[in-house]
Amino acid sequence: MHSNKPAISRPGSAVKLLGHHQLKRTQIGQSGQGMVEYALILALVALIVVIALIATGGQLINLFSNISATMCNHHVGC
Repeated sequence: MHSNKPAISRPGSAVKLLGHHQLKRTQIGQSGQGMVEYALILALVALIVVIALIATGGQLINLFSNISATMCNHHVGC
């Protein structure tokens, strides 16, 4: 049987309502925490890529210059 009392005045319903609200906040907090973790990992990967490009940048330029010169010597793509 259902009573006509408001949900908050039923015994234990305030606790259930607060528990549900806390659970919802925890789920939202965990979702936000996951997003922050992914952003930090992405930033770390980007930093590693930038450092690697700075460290090997001169070698990459020389490699592409040699490839381009070789292709031009063989009349391909010039």
